[in-house]
Amino acid sequence: MKLRNCKTVVKALRTGASVLAVASFLLPQMGLSNTVLWILLGAAILLLAAGAMIQYTYWRCPHCKKLLPKLADTERCPECNHPIMED
Repeated sequence: MKLRNCKTVVKALRTGASVLAVASFLLPQMGLSNTVLWILLGAAILLLAAGAMIQYTYWRCPHCKKLLPKLADTERCPECNHPIMED
């Protein structure tokens, strides 16, 4: 998986998890059961876990294969100094 795709997928999973977490707190106030709350929270946790697993597996330098900083918007690998966002 290319780094751009990895970044997009991880952001989408985190956004989905955030939406589900917020919904799990707002929907029970509308009269839905606690079962819905736990299902939504469980789905949010699964999305976060999937995002973390994808990030750990694919967010690596394409040259030296070292893990890249998680929140870095850098153009070069801090270990080998090669450009990381190549097409």
